[in-house]
Amino acid sequence: MMVNTKIRKANSGDVKDILRLLIELAVYEKEPDAVKVTEQELTRDGFGKNPKYKCIDKHMIRFIMWITKGPTDTKSTYEFTDWDKVDSFAKELIT
Repeated sequence: MMVNTKIRKANSGDVKDILRLLIELAVYEKEPDAVKVTEQELTRDGFGKNPKYKCIDKHMIRFIMWITKGPTDTKSTYEFTDWDKVDSFAKELIT
């Protein structure tokens, strides 16, 4: 049996399903209380006049960071790349 699947860009009408997906992922990871976002926040931050991220990027990354014991404060900025090592590596490649 062939299933017709359509892949499209998410829109604000998908927020209820996006939140359900986040909750189901949290339950699967045995962390049902990990999801703190509301439908209103998803709509505002993901689909508002000036979206802060594409669809659920921010919340999925926050969830992954939470599972891996990383920082989860979405009001802060984090840098995980050691740019000196990147520069050094690039220099090695070109010499």
